Amino acid sequence: RGGDGARAGTGRSLFVVMLRGEAMTRVGLGARLAAVARYVPPGSMVADVGCGDGSLAVYLATVRRCRVIATEASRAALALAARRAATCGAVLELRYGRGLGPLRPGEAGIIIIAGMGGIAISRVLGGRPSGISPRYFVLQPAARAAYLRCWLYARGWKVLDEDLVREGKRFYEILVARPENGETAAKRPAGQGEAPLAQGEVGRVLWEKRHPLLRPFLEQKIAGYRAVLAQAEKGAGPRAAAARARAAAVLTELEALAATCDGGTRGPR
Repeated sequence: RGGDGARAGTGRSLFVVMLRGEAMTRVGLGARLAAVARYVPPGSMVADVGCGDGSLAVYLATVRRCRVIATEASRAALALAARRAATCGAVLELRYGRGLGPLRPGEAGIIIIAGMGGIAISRVLGGRPSGISPRYFVLQPAARAAYLRCWLYARGWKVLDEDLVREGKRFYEILVARPENGETAAKRPAGQGEAPLAQGEVGRVLWEKRHPLLRPFLEQKIAGYRAVLAQAEKGAGPRAAAARARAAAVLTELEALAATCDGGTRGPR
């Protein structure tokens, strides 16, 4: 599962292979993918787009007893997923192809895109083929979550839920979203809906939940923007001035949010 450099598109599936392993082994996930998996009810029809080594797909197939379509644009990664499925006794439908292109209308009620960068995810969603309309998408950007959040808002997508998870020293954000009826590429008129906070760095749902990890998440964001601002202050010219202005504006809003954050005394809904 790559970052924003990952290529996205809508090319058609080149092959489909069904695998069933002989030996069942224990399947486990780290905190990040476990949080993603919680949005998939047992027995669901789910697609894992950009499945990487197949860890999440195998977990969903074996532990949650889901019907899983796992897609990859990398033949090497698809081969790893095939080996993992065989080792763990998982039944997966593995498809080679980019973006949402390998999927057919109506075959997945939930589509997961986890581990790509926020820009790459937005390109995948922007190239969504006609008829690919799951009940919802579970999106877990590895980076540039603010970009993705603003992209969804600008195009009228409904953010149904958001979550935060900490794995090691990193925080990961999860967005559950779906396009509204009549979705267009045009931006919303001013005042329509609720924009994300701090230029997308904090989601409205996370804020309304007062997620238990919200305060340390904000503190890490603030530290990061202070470093960005300090670096930008060394530069000269209009680009440096623009970078300083943006960093200062986001930092001010993040500090205001942190000052009023209750530290998570109310848990997630």
